[in-house]
Amino acid sequence: MANLLLGASLAMEEKDGIKSLDTVQNFKTGMMGPLAGIGDTLIWVLYPTIMGSISAYMGLQGNPTGAIIWLCLNILFLFFRFKLFSIGYSSGLKLVTALGDKLSVFTEAASIMGLTVVGALIPSVIKMKVGLVFQTGKVKLPIQKEILDQIMPALLPALLTFIIYRLIASKKLSIIKIIFLIIILALVLSYFGILTV
Repeated sequence: MANLLLGASLAMEEKDGIKSLDTVQNFKTGMMGPLAGIGDTLIWVLYPTIMGSISAYMGLQGNPTGAIIWLCLNILFLFFRFKLFSIGYSSGLKLVTALGDKLSVFTEAASIMGLTVVGALIPSVIKMKVGLVFQTGKVKLPIQKEILDQIMPALLPALLTFIIYRLIASKKLSIIKIIFLIIILALVLSYFGILTV
């Protein structure tokens, strides 16, 4: 979304020259927050989460179409950024001030849609099963099938996703450390038979 501001700023600078310096600075500062809300929600969160997950899931299934879709979408976004610059330049202040009141509603709706899609993708993308079987005498009770799945299917993937989100939000661990922590835990728990494929 920054390209929209850059185009509008360039139009103002061309029109008024050095006199527009304060106006351009105030314009960028004032519109940075609302446009960043939309840009972060749609481009940095919603788009990679939804389309990246779909493409990655297709890749996990051995379908190369996922990689092709991801590449084509990124090329499309590159041209979209050029178009945003052109729109910002031709429209100047009119476009952004006209959309100003509607930005917060649009951002909130996109956030809700993104969270819904992420929630729906959890059980199909994240695989986590308990391999332990409770046994007393001749009675065997698989913990995953007879207990956890009865409470809620995909309960463990949902809990794991929640814990990871909390770790990311706390900012105590970097993303790389969280990834390595998950790999180590998965190796240790699978070695002792606690988790299975």
